Order: sequence, then C-alpha cells, then structure tokens
Amino acid sequence: MVSAPFNKGLQYYRFELFTQSFWTPKRGGQLFKLANAMGLDSSHVIPHVIGGHCLVPMHKQLALALERLFLAAKEAGFELGVASGFRSFDRQRTIWNAKADGQRLILSADETPLDTALLNDDEKLLAIMHWSAIPGTSRHHWGTDCDVYDATALGTKTLALTVVETQTLFAPFYTWLDTYLIDHPEWVRPYMGRGPVACEPWHLSYAPLAMQYQRLIVPQVIMAQLLAGDIRLIDCVMDNWPALYEQYVAAYFVK
Repeated sequence: MVSAPFNKGLQYYRFELFTQSFWTPKRGGQLFKLANAMGLDSSHVIPHVIGGHCLVPMHKQLALALERLFLAAKEAGFELGVASGFRSFDRQRTIWNAKADGQRLILSADETPLDTALLNDDEKLLAIMHWSAIPGTSRHHWGTDCDVYDATALGTKTLALTVVETQTLFAPFYTWLDTYLIDHPEWVRPYMGRGPVACEPWHLSYAPLAMQYQRLIVPQVIMAQLLAGDIRLIDCVMDNWPALYEQYVAAYFVK
C-alpha cells in the first residue's frame, strides 16, 4: 500500500509528466522529453527505410547510423532486418497484460512455455520480466533500440527471435555482428545474459541517444504512470518496486 504522503508525491510527478517539464539540455538541437522516454509520446520517432524496403519507426537522429549498419551487413553478405524499433507504452502494456492474463505465452529461461497455473503472482511477475519490460521502462520506448536479424537467412520462415536461432539459423550473422560491434562502440547490446533479464543478442541500442533517455527514467515518475496505467500485477510490482527498478532497469543502463 502506498502511503498518503507518497501519493501526494506521485500526483506531483504525474503532473510534471503530462506537462512535459522534465527535459534535458539540448544535444545537437534535440530535446529529450520524459514522455518520449516512457513511450507516451512518439514525436521523437519517424519511419526509417532500411535497405530500401523495410520501414521501421526509430529515433529521428538514427538515419545515418542505421544506414551505415545496413551497408556494413550487406557488404558482409547479410541483409539487415529489423524486427522491432520504437514501441509505445500502450503497445508494451498490451504485451504485458496479455502475458499476465494468460492470453500470450510466458517463456522460461530455456525458452519453453511455462504453465502459469502453477505460478503465484510474484513468480509470474518475475517470469514475465525475464523477457518483457514493465510498461514505461522498455528501452524500445526511446526509439534508440532495435531487434536485428539476417533477413536473407530467414527467407520464408517465421521469425521467433530466440537464442536457439542465434546459434543456428542466424549464427553467421551474429558472429559477424560480434566483430562489427568491437569497432563500433556507438552500438551496444545491453542484454547479454548478465543479471535477471534474458540474453538477447539481437537487441541493439544506440548509446549516444540511449544515454540521454535513461537519465530521465527515475523510479518515482515510472511508479506514478504505472499506478494510473491499468497494468496487471501492479500490486506485486509496487511491493517490490525499488528492487525491480534497480535489478531490471537501472542495471542495464549504458555506462
């Protein structure tokens, strides 16, 4: 239960959020807005054409970086596909609530479906968070992060984006990507198996922009939006919020 004094604080943070008053200083003419950082406002993203045909919503300032990545992959014999770029708060909430309600599979750490009937709410919460971020905390809200794969290798197959795929169907592509990232530190992979979040070799983050948005993601502001946001398992989230924020959000910030 949230105390009365703290509720007053949450009302303050909610007001600040929707009046869009949490802005960082300008960086190259770009203002970094809190509502953007939480996926509540998509004014920071535009559709990017990748390889002349793949239309992906990403941050406005990513056009050149994405094109360089695509061309480098093409030169190495791969066709860069982007499975996911910007994702709104509403979309993340839909994914989250569907998993919590049993309408979407929750996978175990070894990528097999869990029987959620055997899980209590706390166990279900952690199982969901292994693969899916709490709405408002997803790095995809920022428009700086994307999930990439080799479209040529995929062919007509259905994309699942699993660790097994990275070791089999897409192994040559991710081996190349390992080498490419060594010389291009502007791109980082935040989820590589350290800590409680699943290993996602496909998840790239453009550090120069991501570092600006992560500065805005503070626990009090996220909590205010979650309490107003029709989020399943909210009681479990609130009961464990300080630890969840540190272990699942702040621990993966770009240093």
